[in-house]
Amino acid sequence: MTFGERIKLTREKKEMTQEDLAHAIGLKTKAAVSKIEKGIVQPNQKMIAKIAAALDVSPVVFFGYYDDDIIEFLPYLAQADSVTLENIRSILRMPPKKIYNSEKEII
Repeated sequence: MTFGERIKLTREKKEMTQEDLAHAIGLKTKAAVSKIEKGIVQPNQKMIAKIAAALDVSPVVFFGYYDDDIIEFLPYLAQADSVTLENIRSILRMPPKKIYNSEKEII
């Protein structure tokens, strides 16, 4: 699946039209959204962030790093407290997050 196809799929899951998305990100017509979804135009980083915000998702969903189940889970993960995140890290066998003090030393 391409970058643009992922944007289209996400937009459709949110039941938004191309016109709705265009308006939400400050574009005048749906043609620009269509070109992005078809891969004719590659949006810059700022536009990707706007699209993600309008669709209420993390920009990473457009890059294909996660499957649909994980994509739906991301908003909940973003709101998790530090204890929950550390528990998830442990379950996934990820290293603990390093926390630095003002002198850039690991605490």
